[in-house]
Parts: sequence; structure tokens; C-alpha cells
Amino acid sequence: MDTTTATTGIRFSVDEKVLADAATTVAHRVVDTKHALEAATDAFVEAEKEFLGMGIEEITLPDGNTVKAIHGVSRSIDIDLLRGLVDSDLFDRVTKLTASIGSLDREVKDERTTDKVVAPAITEKPKKSYVKVN
Repeated sequence: MDTTTATTGIRFSVDEKVLADAATTVAHRVVDTKHALEAATDAFVEAEKEFLGMGIEEITLPDGNTVKAIHGVSRSIDIDLLRGLVDSDLFDRVTKLTASIGSLDREVKDERTTDKVVAPAITEKPKKSYVKVN
């Protein structure tokens, strides 16, 4: 059986078996590549751990690649504590009110507001498509 497909305004027919065979081939490639990526990621994590354990900060290899140890720190703020440490003007300048899309969705679901009321305040941006391999 033929399937009519539209792509960028061009219509063409594709044999379903040919399409299914091609999809199976591509799906196998996705799975194989995903497994190779997982193996490479595991190997990278081990090599990274070994490099960091050596205490070397930076090395440039003959091929021009540079391996550098990057050190960082993650910081967070206790808002309640900060509020008591600084005046209200400074507190207002360094904090901001944010809306929670999840909380807003619950309010719509629980019928305390409607999608129509809040729609002007919401911007949707499509995410990049991806495949999941189980």
C-alpha cells in the first residue's frame, strides 16, 4: 500500500514496507549510537576522574588539544536570612517575584481561573525534538 506524504509542499508516494524497513534501519542506528554514546560517556567520566586525581591543572598535547581542570563553586541564597541582613531597598533590588507555570496550571485545572484569562501572559516556545531509547 502506498502512503501519500507531504514535505515542504511536495507530495509523493512511499511504499509502506519500504518506509517501515527504512525506519527500522534508522531506529537500529539510533539505538547503536545511543549505546556507543553511553559507553563513551562512561569512559570520559573515568578519564576525567583520573586526570583530576593527578592534580594537574592544565596540559597541552602535541596535537594542540588542551586539557584543563575547571574548578567552580555553586552558591545559593537563604532568602529569609538575607531579608534580615539588608535593608528593604537592597533586598528589593536583588530579589524578584517569579510566577510558577506549574502552579498556574494547577489553578486552571482546579477551575480557580481559566486558560482564556491567563493566555495573554503566557508565551510558548517549541522545544527541540529528541528521541528516547529504552
